Amino acid sequence: MIKASWAVIVLLAGCSDAATPAAASGAGGKAGSGAAENGAAPASDGAASAPTFPADPLSKFDSPDGALHMELRTLPDQPIHVGPDNEGQLVAKDASGEPVDGLSISVTTWMPVMKHTCSAAPVHVKPQGNGVYLLTPLVASMPGKCELKLSIAAPLPDGGKGPTTSVVTPTFDVAQQ
Repeated sequence: MIKASWAVIVLLAGCSDAATPAAASGAGGKAGSGAAENGAAPASDGAASAPTFPADPLSKFDSPDGALHMELRTLPDQPIHVGPDNEGQLVAKDASGEPVDGLSISVTTWMPVMKHTCSAAPVHVKPQGNGVYLLTPLVASMPGKCELKLSIAAPLPDGGKGPTTSVVTPTFDVAQQ
């Protein structure tokens, strides 16, 4: 059971125009690593299937009290690149490793060095079940330090939302395509 003390988390994920050693060495997946891992393909009934994200997360992070463990993955590359076709996957698990569904998540992109948004395009969050949330589109208009600010609220028994807590994830780079 998730504690209400972390019911809302603000998450920041930074990016820069130069490859980090982790990105260069393939930590969290290799940039441009294989089309088989990328994107959705039409299902046999004509509906789009869920995209297949890399097995290795771009970053892992916990809520301040350790009650929530989260992983961030991106497509088509890890880390994301400049352009409108990036997607993110957020996986949420509780302290015992069980998936956490029912979260309300909002996303804002921000370039702290430039002091403006990474893109005016809104990021939509779609619950996929089993603790998985799709973030789309993750638009980056230029390379540089960029943050994803996610407000994550767990539902309370009375239907309300809990207090806000802040956490900063490991940073990643937005690359020029």
